[in-house]
Amino acid sequence: MKILKNKTAAITITLIFIFSLTASAANVPNAFAATPTVNYPTISFINVAPSPCGVGQRVTVNFWLAIPIPDFEVAVNMTVVVTNPSGTSTTLGQFSSDETGGTTTYFTPTTTGNYTFEFFYGGQYLTPAIAASVGLIGTFYMEPSHSVKTTLSVTTTPATGIPLTPLPASWWQTPVNAENVQNWYTITGPWLGTYPAPFAYTGDYNETGNYNPYTTGPTTSHILWTEPWCIGGVAGGDAGGTELSNYWTTSQYQPKWDPVCIDGMLYATHYTTDTYYSNGIVAWNLYNGQLEFTINTTNPLICGWQPSWESVDQYGVVGPYLITAGSVPGITNPPNSGEYNLYDAMTGTFVCSIVGGPSSLPGYGFDTGALVTDPNGDLMGYYINYTTGYQLVQPGRTWAGLTTVNQYDSTPTLVEWNMTDALEEAALPFPGEIDWTIAPTFTFGPAGVSMGAYQYDEGVEYAVPIPTTFDGALIGTNNTSVPDDNGYNGLTYGNTFTGGIGSNVIVATYGDSTTLAPSVGETAGWLIEAGFNQYTGALLWIYNRTETPFTRLSENFFTLAGDGNYVDLNQATDVVTAYNIQTGAERWTATLTAGGATPNPYDDYGIQDLINTQAGVIFFWGLGGDIWAVNETNGNVIWWTSTTKLTGPSGIETPYGIWPLWVQFGGIACPGMLYLSEGHEYSPPLFHGAQYLAINMTNGQLLWKILAFADTAAEVSYGILTLFNSYDGQVYAFGKGPSETTVAALNPATTVGSTMIIAGSVMDISAGSQQEAVKANFPNGLPCVSDASMTQFMEAVYEQQPMPTNITGVPVTLSETDINHNTYTIGTTTTSSAGTFSFDWTPPIPGNYTIVATFGGTASYYGSCAETYAYAGSAPATPAPTASPPTGLASTETVMLGVAAIIIVIVVCVAALAIIMLRKKP
Repeated sequence: MKILKNKTAAITITLIFIFSLTASAANVPNAFAATPTVNYPTISFINVAPSPCGVGQRVTVNFWLAIPIPDFEVAVNMTVVVTNPSGTSTTLGQFSSDETGGTTTYFTPTTTGNYTFEFFYGGQYLTPAIAASVGLIGTFYMEPSHSVKTTLSVTTTPATGIPLTPLPASWWQTPVNAENVQNWYTITGPWLGTYPAPFAYTGDYNETGNYNPYTTGPTTSHILWTEPWCIGGVAGGDAGGTELSNYWTTSQYQPKWDPVCIDGMLYATHYTTDTYYSNGIVAWNLYNGQLEFTINTTNPLICGWQPSWESVDQYGVVGPYLITAGSVPGITNPPNSGEYNLYDAMTGTFVCSIVGGPSSLPGYGFDTGALVTDPNGDLMGYYINYTTGYQLVQPGRTWAGLTTVNQYDSTPTLVEWNMTDALEEAALPFPGEIDWTIAPTFTFGPAGVSMGAYQYDEGVEYAVPIPTTFDGALIGTNNTSVPDDNGYNGLTYGNTFTGGIGSNVIVATYGDSTTLAPSVGETAGWLIEAGFNQYTGALLWIYNRTETPFTRLSENFFTLAGDGNYVDLNQATDVVTAYNIQTGAERWTATLTAGGATPNPYDDYGIQDLINTQAGVIFFWGLGGDIWAVNETNGNVIWWTSTTKLTGPSGIETPYGIWPLWVQFGGIACPGMLYLSEGHEYSPPLFHGAQYLAINMTNGQLLWKILAFADTAAEVSYGILTLFNSYDGQVYAFGKGPSETTVAALNPATTVGSTMIIAGSVMDISAGSQQEAVKANFPNGLPCVSDASMTQFMEAVYEQQPMPTNITGVPVTLSETDINHNTYTIGTTTTSSAGTFSFDWTPPIPGNYTIVATFGGTASYYGSCAETYAYAGSAPATPAPTASPPTGLASTETVMLGVAAIIIVIVVCVAALAIIMLRKKP
């Protein structure tokens, strides 16, 4: 793979100046003469960080030359000598530099003490053509050099850095701050749709299937928003009231929804009727479903692209881009050829076209070959060119040793194509540079100047002939058949490899193009499969597999497994066979059963599969409603379940006797979650009660379901799942949503000992809560409800189903902070079905209070909180005690006599006190 290069003119000028000075110092009469060899000194540097570090802590070793090698050339013969504290030396390398003249490796010390590091550059001759590209004519030798030694101090205490930002506990959207990259990358995986789905232009997550390992998935049926995509639901009136009177939205041959999702934007070709009538490519905000822009083109969206770019000037991911297939006005494309077009994914602005490709471009629909991304982010196309007379060379170009316009290839070849290489612009200052600024002045053939056009054949990295014989018999030409071990006649050579690429191996099949359809994997008793090295096209192995005559392999033909297997499944016999993808040798076979019984016979019609590359588990599901998790290393069934077990019997609702699983486009998955759709193929009427299923990958248990006939491709990215629901022609977005909590003290001024009423609400503030129908039905806000109530509640809110009567709310915790700054939990309560709550509380001491209501969140909602204020005054003073009335039946006269006696005693006392005071006077 070529790495994107963008050396600046300043480097070249500096090099020429330094080289000319060096040549003069060496008394070379002409530094750019062709005959002499000119030696130039180099200066080497090295750095190791962090230092000090801890034992077992990995450090980064950077080493480089002071001036990069001229453009297109990288430094080679680079080594690093490490000497440990005991004096033992180890050599790391050899290494080659990047375009900046340096590179990086890593080292982990195993003991305390001082390590030393020294970088050695072994020298090299410049490639003459590359030297000439910067004006250096002759033989030029970059002299060896070595760096000053640097010391790494290792202690028992590891070096520390800035703590990682925790994964989000509250509502979040893209863009994600780059500060969070170390761990947030695990939840921000896009859905590029690089591998084509049947009958659609965008498709699977990538060549391994519909498993996105870099996102979370919704664990409840909470709906964030819905948006109309096409006319759907009940036609009404004279159309009648049967299942035949709904609008036609289950068009499997012409699916309406095949999305790509990048950086929180959702893209799809807008088909409202069928795939012959495009309304352009729409870009929606993933978080609220709002339209951001439309690309006015009838060309279908193929996939998204996020290429990496490493250069002297820049380092990181560029773009991203949306890629379509088909002609663009103003761009000249040769007859009978295909064209890719790039658009800015943020604005929808046209960027450039790549013209002159095969008429069936890789990734352009089913059976056209694969588009995959390599570790550098390059978008690679793999396909088999089998059409005799395919024109390989465009006017004025050369490729694969062919130099004339009318030279053709009549040998089937495996082709690898690199979109990055195709964007190399020969007219730039340094040939081979990528012109990411796209200021095109490219001249294309007799049509003259085509603004923004690049040639497809610039991206072809190899075109390797593939075998046309097996055991001495012809295959793939003139319909010549090859018998297998059982004597069955062979199949003519097909134009596709229908499984994909894994472990750097392409697996291709020789399919049939005359009697049996290779797209669904039928076999007449044999099947030739071959493995090729992904990066060279070299044949690794070829086998003639014996198959059960006139049976069908699984919908995906085979599944690529994570530990170097690929797996075939025969739908008629339920036999799974695993092969070593590097050698083609058989590893194991297993027969699927339905809990010990024979699987449902409708599984013969279609079984889909998907590989969980992280857990080493293959998931199979069939039209008959059976679902399996299979250990990919030995074929053992980890668990089996069925739609009958998960959702109950179908009764009279389907003609199958079970709830069938929709297999034509497959399910989707992310870590821990498998999402499947009940439904059927080829547009029979919608049946009632179809469910979208969310299944726990570990044990096969149902986590949630919701009413949906989802018969087109779905996607999951950035924690949100989107799907098209044929029941109403709308796109649904599922995910964990934001909430809003309110709280107030209804009698905020009271006294200690008196009851205070605290009330509030917890509401769902997802974008869907502001949709017109939802606001009309919930004018006071859409309440948050429990996870257990979610499915029926969402169906009532968004799908016009009856409102359940047993809705439960969410828990709320109340706390108070008193005048002494002490905080206590008041208690917990649960919201009502309307989202409100109230709580009686008695303040314990006088003073001001801050009262906080906290909703901690659930699987459906992120948490929220609110606060209010209240005051409690002191309690009223306690009145003085009074004498108890006398007991018994005392008469009024007796009481009066007692009072008179008391008065007489008081008078006598006062008189006596007065006499005493008079006696004291002088």
